[in-house]
Formats: sequence, structure tokens, C-alpha cells
Amino acid sequence: MINRRLMQLVPEGNKFVALNVLTKWISLLMVIIMISAVSMLIASLVEGTVTDEMIITTIVTAIVTIVVRAFCIYASYGFGNAASITVKKKLRETIFAKLLRLGIGYRDTASTSEIILMSVEGIDTLDAHYSKILPQLFYAILAPVTLAIIIGRYNVECAILLFIFVPIITTVLVLLRMWYKGKISEYWGRYTELGHLFLEGLQGMTTLKIYQSDGYMNDEINRKSEEFRETCKRSLKVQLGSITVMDLLAYGGMAVGILMAVTNLQEGAISLEGCLVIVFLSVEFFLPMRRLGSLLEMAMRGTSASEKIYKLLDTPEPEKKGKMFPLNVEITMRDVNYSYGEKKALKNINLEFNINSLTAIVGESGCGKSTFASVLSGRGRGYEGSITVGDTELSEINEGSLMRNITYVDHRSYLFKGTVRDNLLMGSPDSTDDELWKALEELKMDTFVRENGGLDAPVAEGAVNLSGGQRQRLAVARALLHNSAVYIFDECTSNVDRESENIILDRIEELSYHRIVILISHRLANAVRCQRILVMDDGAIVEEGTHDELLSKHGVYENVWKVQKELESYGKEVSE
Repeated sequence: MINRRLMQLVPEGNKFVALNVLTKWISLLMVIIMISAVSMLIASLVEGTVTDEMIITTIVTAIVTIVVRAFCIYASYGFGNAASITVKKKLRETIFAKLLRLGIGYRDTASTSEIILMSVEGIDTLDAHYSKILPQLFYAILAPVTLAIIIGRYNVECAILLFIFVPIITTVLVLLRMWYKGKISEYWGRYTELGHLFLEGLQGMTTLKIYQSDGYMNDEINRKSEEFRETCKRSLKVQLGSITVMDLLAYGGMAVGILMAVTNLQEGAISLEGCLVIVFLSVEFFLPMRRLGSLLEMAMRGTSASEKIYKLLDTPEPEKKGKMFPLNVEITMRDVNYSYGEKKALKNINLEFNINSLTAIVGESGCGKSTFASVLSGRGRGYEGSITVGDTELSEINEGSLMRNITYVDHRSYLFKGTVRDNLLMGSPDSTDDELWKALEELKMDTFVRENGGLDAPVAEGAVNLSGGQRQRLAVARALLHNSAVYIFDECTSNVDRESENIILDRIEELSYHRIVILISHRLANAVRCQRILVMDDGAIVEEGTHDELLSKHGVYENVWKVQKELESYGKEVSE
């Protein structure tokens, strides 16, 4: 039950464990003192030797021990809560720091739902290791030793007999733990599956409603819930079985201790006072072990949760690169390949990107455009070939420096709950209000923002209180404030109105005069204004040139252009 690694991860909690055990032990001493005083009084009453002074002393002793014990119980809970707070805070900080070190590719290690469950339910389960399980474990070792010494003063045989039950109960606990491990692993597996499905249902609720598949998702969640319920039932059966075994051993040990004390009293081997002390303390002897047994299920859940946390913490981190983003920002790609397993997504890419040239990458869905953006922005690790910024290999540049100098904007750029100001300041925390307004003006968002409360206008979760065009314009304004050397716009005008599309494209074109700007789009009309258009097909660059040059080649670009123009013309005819 001792989770050594957890104790090493959160050494700050060890002192609270020690103080918790100490207060429990002092509370036990108070019980021993009170039992001794009461036993002496009862024996004196039976023997007819009681005095007023003895009665008063017993009453005072009882009052003092009760007060001290109450204080110890209160302090024990306090130390447990302090340990709980310390552990939760430290573990969540450790997990978040690990995710930051893993960088933008952290989802290759664990799903979002798994990390959420791990950081909430998992850590809530683990904090009990410090606040309850460890203190109870050490106290369950210390208490029988203390009680055996006290009982041994009256009868050594009783003390030895009672103490023999301790290793027996410990062995049973170990066996129960081994038996229980598989059940708890199944519990966390089912729990994670249910959490993942529920989160997906929430995130995709709009899509489910559109396609009227919410009933199907409801059935799936119900099925997973039922599987989880059955797993919980099996887990509870095991828990109840372990509690029953522990009760049999604990109460059996108490009965043996009481029986032996009474037998020794009849034989005259011990006094009435000694017999009463042994009887009362026999009850206390096994209570700590019984309490520890009742925490077995909680301990096993904590062990299972910790294994998932350790798996995340043990994930190899990307090698820390020491090189900074160079001043010369020209990008060169030589023989670049990238694969998803056995499938090649990029094939022998050889390109150069310079300032003052707006480059568009176009092609049909699945041709490799987004993979290209992922690799160039540093999110797609493990590429083959060479990508250099100036004279520095992209893979050798420090991730923080890379993120400061390459801004990636896609159609799903996330806006956080808060205000317009909060979201814009993410792009440049030191920007003044005038600079924020200037960015909004460039995207023609300033009038709308002023009419809705200014920079402190609220932004709901996922910016659901904004239209698609407004959301994307605000995201682009934030990107402009980031003021990086390289910008990659990946389908950033998808699902926006025509007015917002033109505003965004105009600003992207202006940005390319003094930045390296790459525009990725499936819609060829967006690329017409670009000085260079790269056509991708099946992961390779198959054509390159301006709009007019590509049309004159009568190749892939012209075919896609004609299809899109026909579709747009058809759409206009239908709308008319």
C-alpha cells in the first residue's frame, strides 16, 4: 500500500502524514489511560476498596482524555486535509508541466478525456493515499505494538496471542490486494471509455443533432454506462467480501483476547483490573487493521490511477533543442517526406519560401496540404529530409522559439471564454488598447466590438455568441498581434461568409509584403491573387506557378478550377 513514487513526487505531504500518525497515536494513548483508570475504578468497586479520591481522579482523567482525544481527532482531520490539498495541487501542477514539456504533440500520448479524468477523478482518488491510507497504514503498525506492550504488563501470553493475529491479517490484506487488482484495472478502463464517449458526445452535439444521430449516441452512452455499472457491482462485491473477511479476523481476534483474559482471571493468573484492561484493549487492538482493510478498495483505485499518471509522466519528452529561431527566416525544404505509419503523406518536397511572396498551397482533400502545414509549423515531428530556416534545421530549433516565430491559424482556431481583450492579449500580452483596436480595425471588427461592450465584450465558451466570420476574424486579429516572422493560414476562410473571407484574404495579402505567408486552401479562388501557387496531389507538388500560368498548363489545377467554377455557377443558379 506504500506508494513510494508518489511519496517521492510529493515529499511536501510526508510531514502531514507523520503528524497525522502522531495525533492518532496520542489519541490511542488517551484511550489506554482512560481504560486503565476506569478498569481500576471498577475493580476497586468490586473489591470494595474504592475511595472518593479515586472516583474524582477517574472522572478528571476521563474528562482530560476525552478533551485531548477530541483535539487529536480534529487535528488528524486537519492534517489529512492539508495533505490532500498539497497532493492535489502538486500533482496537477506536475501533470500540466509535463503536458507543456510534451508540447503541441501531447495528444499522441493520451486522449483529452483521459487527461481530464486523470487530473480530476484520478488525483481525487490519489490524494486519499496521503490523507487516509498512509496514516492508517503506519498507525495500524504502531497501534498493535503499543497495545501489546501495555497488555504484556498484565499478561504476556495474551499479548503474544493477540499480536499473532497481526501478521495473519496483514497476509490476508496482501492476498486481497492481489485478488482485487484486476477488478480495479477493469474499473478504470470502463470509466475512461465512458468519459471519452461522454466528452465526444458533448463536443459533437451539434453534428449529432444535424444528422439526427443523438439517439445512437445516447444508446452508446447507456451501453457503456451499463458496462461501467456492472464493473462497479463486481468491484463492490469484492470490497464487501474483503470487509467481511477482515471483520471475521478482527472480531475473532477480539473474542480470543477476551476469552483468554477471562480464562486467566478464573485461574487467578491476572487481577480483575488486568482482565478488564485486556478486554477493553482487545477491542482497540484490531480496529486499526479493520479500518485499513476497509480502505483497501480506495487504495487499489489509487494504485490504478497512479499507474496511468506515471505512464504519462514517463512518456519520453521531445529532445530539448537549444537553437533559437534565426534572423534569416528563409525556409528551404529538401527531399522532405512524412508518413503516417506505412502511408506516405508527403513525398520528396523541394521548396523555398521567401519574404514578400504570398504562396498558396492548393489541392483536393486528402492530398497532404494540412500535413504540409503541420510539418512546417513544427507539430509534425519525425519528418525525413531537411527543412532549414536560414542555416538552422527546423527540428533543432527550441519549441518555444519556434512557436514565437511561426504562427499557425486554421478554421478551428480556439477562442477562450472571457472577453475580446483576453483573447487578443494571448497573441501579444504587452499590447496596449490602441494596438488591440488597430488589429480589430484591420479585420473590420472594431464597429461590432464597440457596439457590444468594447474590448471587455464577453466571449462565450467556444465563442458561440459570435458568428463564424466574426470568430475567424477575431482569431486572425489575434494572430496578427503575435507579430511572428512566418504565418501559415490553413483553410482559415472555411465556413465563413463571403464578406469575412474577402476581409481576411486582403489582410493576409498585406501581411505577405514583410512576412513569409503560406495560404493553404481547397478553394482555388482564394489563391488567384497569390504570386505563387503550389498544387498538391497524393502528397507531392505536381504543379507550380501563377494562376494564369497553371491554367495554361491544362493540368490538375485547370481541372479542379473548372469543376469548382461549375459548382459555384450552379449554386448561383439554384439560389436565383
